[in-house]
Amino acid sequence: MPPAFGPSALDALVGDLFPKGQKPAFGRTQRAREWRAGVLSVASREWLNQLKTTEYYEGRVEDLEKRLKLDAGRVQAASGNLSFFDFVDMLLGKQKYEQLISLGLESPEQLGIEYGRLLVDVCQGPPSVTLQAWLNSLEAFVRSPHLSDSSASELENILETWPADFQAWPYLRSSERSRVISRCEHALEHLQQYKKGGTSPDQLPTGLALLGQRPLIAWHSDLHKCTTCADEYRQMPHSLAHSSYSCFFPQARASLARQMRTF
Repeated sequence: MPPAFGPSALDALVGDLFPKGQKPAFGRTQRAREWRAGVLSVASREWLNQLKTTEYYEGRVEDLEKRLKLDAGRVQAASGNLSFFDFVDMLLGKQKYEQLISLGLESPEQLGIEYGRLLVDVCQGPPSVTLQAWLNSLEAFVRSPHLSDSSASELENILETWPADFQAWPYLRSSERSRVISRCEHALEHLQQYKKGGTSPDQLPTGLALLGQRPLIAWHSDLHKCTTCADEYRQMPHSLAHSSYSCFFPQARASLARQMRTF
């Protein structure tokens, strides 16, 4: 990503979000202009200048571009003429949109501000290049020499259904992305224990857990020995940790992933 990414490039990407081929032209309506102004009041020139000073700047901009292009693709794929509020609903998500409406924050500018905040959050927390680096490190560790052939084979199996598509990454909140990276770090600890012969194969993390919202390690009688894992189970009633959903896995692959030891 060239370091020259600036306000004009961002403005063009935001403009690409507007539905094409509608009459009157969607992007020229008063509501669309006010919404766009709201977006760019948050994802502003000043914010872009500050972003350039952050670590992994190019990776963050790549994630930002990916989010905008994915959103644009969804909007353009919608059939029929979209109303302004249909457009906003698609970009913010129904739950967030309805929450804003219930609070009386339905002005086009305010709705644009909320979308701008989502774009800013895409560039906070770990970028996708950090996730890729961690997955590469985990894979390298798994493939490194192991004393036991059977254990080596067991570890090889965890590579078979690793997710190759990280399109969901820019849709995760920055706090959720940080949580995934912390799970990668903790997963490496469990892999190291396994290679030393300290745990059984049934106690290896799964891909659905690593990138999803379940506790990292399936319940077993010695789980209390790991403070981090024990804390995850204690937090389950108060979080989404019990959910089997992972936006990194299409449902067809999720079913397979549950049956295999994967990352």
